[in-house]
Amino acid sequence: MELIFYLILKYIYVVTLILFVTKIALFVHHKNKNWKLDQFLYFDIIDIKLSKPERAKHKKLQNALTVAILFFFVVNIILVALFGN
Repeated sequence: MELIFYLILKYIYVVTLILFVTKIALFVHHKNKNWKLDQFLYFDIIDIKLSKPERAKHKKLQNALTVAILFFFVVNIILVALFGN
């Protein structure tokens, strides 16, 4: 069981970094001139509902990536606290 936690701890940085770089690339690629920097973190539900379907899909993907990055970050903190060096 500790081996599994060790492998997760070893590679969770890579997964989080890949997700973060993907989020930046998608944000820059699909950025509208009306998008603000705080929307890099999270799009409000109103922003999604008032968007065209294609834009709404990209905004939902951005929100999902944010949640995934935060999840892996919290898991990483917990694993480091439990099984740190």
